[in-house]
Amino acid sequence: MKSFKAQLYVAVVCIVLGLMLAYQFRAVKNISTLASSKRILELTNELNEAKKQKEDMEKNVRDLELKIEEFENSVSNTDAITNSLKRELDRVRIIGGLTKVEGPGVIIKVTPQMQNLDNINLVPVSFIHLLLVLNELNASGAEAIMVNNQRIVSTTQIRDAGSMIIINDVRYSAFEEFEIKAIGDPVILESAMNMAGGIRQELVNSGIGCTIQKSDNVVILKYNKVIDFKYVIPVKEGE
Repeated sequence: MKSFKAQLYVAVVCIVLGLMLAYQFRAVKNISTLASSKRILELTNELNEAKKQKEDMEKNVRDLELKIEEFENSVSNTDAITNSLKRELDRVRIIGGLTKVEGPGVIIKVTPQMQNLDNINLVPVSFIHLLLVLNELNASGAEAIMVNNQRIVSTTQIRDAGSMIIINDVRYSAFEEFEIKAIGDPVILESAMNMAGGIRQELVNSGIGCTIQKSDNVVILKYNKVIDFKYVIPVKEGE
């Protein structure tokens, strides 16, 4: 009898313990489920935040790329404008004789000659002879001209002064050889000077020697004086 009661008591205790364990398991399971749901929510929020940050970063990258593109276009346009201005400045300097230049052309020598075999007197070179040559060269497309290392520009004066010829305020003896260099198409310049009844023939007929030589590289010095305009004023286009 006592043994039966003891067994019954043990059985009841086991049942109670079993119920307690089952309840505890369900509680732990519920807590675990709640914890897992909370963690998932946290991870979801973190993921959404990461996505938002990624989108913001991508937008910033696109904005930076657009700014870089705008800057590159601006620099490109600035470079194009700068190059255009530089080309125009170089052109103006060439036209004004303010820079040393080189290129194909001709070298002409105008030389005083003996009047005849029995006379030792030389026929001097006149400024008229030089002007005739310069005019012919200009008419034939010469882009730059120099006489005895004097660059010919819009303000150049060539005139006689007794037995001297003055070019850009520099005096040269009319009884010495004058060297004229011109840059342009060598064939055209030479043909213009040598044409029948042309300038060379006119110089020879007046007792002046004249030779023309084509050259692949004629070097012409820059104008070495200051051009000072006192009265000329630029006029804007449309005025």
